[in-house]
Amino acid sequence: MVTHTIQLINDGDDDIIIDPMGLGALTTPFVVGSLDFSLAKTIPHGGHASFAVQYTAPPAGTNDSQPVTLTATDVTHPGSVAVLPLTFSAKSIATDPGHFTIRSSLGGGSVDFGSVTLGMPQKTLVTLTNDGVIPLEFTDGGVTVLDTAGAALPSVTLTASSFGVAGVIYQPGESATFELTFDPATAGTVAGSVHIVGAQATTNPENTNVIEDVDLAGIAVNATTPPPTTPPTTPPTTPPVVPTTPPVTTTDPGGSGGSSTTTLASTGLAAMTPMLIAASVTSLGVLTLIVALAYRRFTRRERR
Repeated sequence: MVTHTIQLINDGDDDIIIDPMGLGALTTPFVVGSLDFSLAKTIPHGGHASFAVQYTAPPAGTNDSQPVTLTATDVTHPGSVAVLPLTFSAKSIATDPGHFTIRSSLGGGSVDFGSVTLGMPQKTLVTLTNDGVIPLEFTDGGVTVLDTAGAALPSVTLTASSFGVAGVIYQPGESATFELTFDPATAGTVAGSVHIVGAQATTNPENTNVIEDVDLAGIAVNATTPPPTTPPTTPPTTPPVVPTTPPVTTTDPGGSGGSSTTTLASTGLAAMTPMLIAASVTSLGVLTLIVALAYRRFTRRERR
């Protein structure tokens, strides 16, 4: 139910009497409440009269509009009548006239930071959507973070916003955002709430601020140190086994007594050197044998 008080000001030069009978034309969902004027009361020039009207909202989405007419009789100059037409209109919505929804980027309508490692701050973006019918103003001063006892919670701070300190007015359907940062100094569980105030930006003095409190939670944990790792063990390597080839013996058939050399039966460039040396030794043995034969023949000729 919503109640509005309407003031009627006599801004003319004469005194008047206002007939309240016209208010009887109002029907449900409107009801006339208290009033301070009647046919027996004169309202002087510059004076005023007032009355209240209550509106009980029907199902959401219903529009109502009802006209009434008040008449004012001139007391100073009898016979003169002034007519004042009034129209009362209202629309039923699913929320209060001034209302906003809250959603965190961490998910849901609450602010839950989960587990946060010390030294690694966690941020979340909170979105406020004006889903009422009255413009709302948000400011940095209207967002406070409190613990369960109602004291300021230093581990969670307001670090950015779309409205700033000066504030911004958001029309119905528009959204505002602000950022909260959870940067705990010690390990442990944090619980509290985010207190948000939206000021109704209207000239109606009866409109009050819209206040919402959102649950807040978080867990601060110490950084974990990974266990030391053991370097992998390299198995010992066994040198390859090189097969050995038995030596091959060659005999020189020429000359008396002959000569023999031993070479390695091998392949590859590394074995060329011992093979050449062995060949040289064999040739030298043949040369020695030839010289010995010649010397013997020469000795025999001299004896003859």
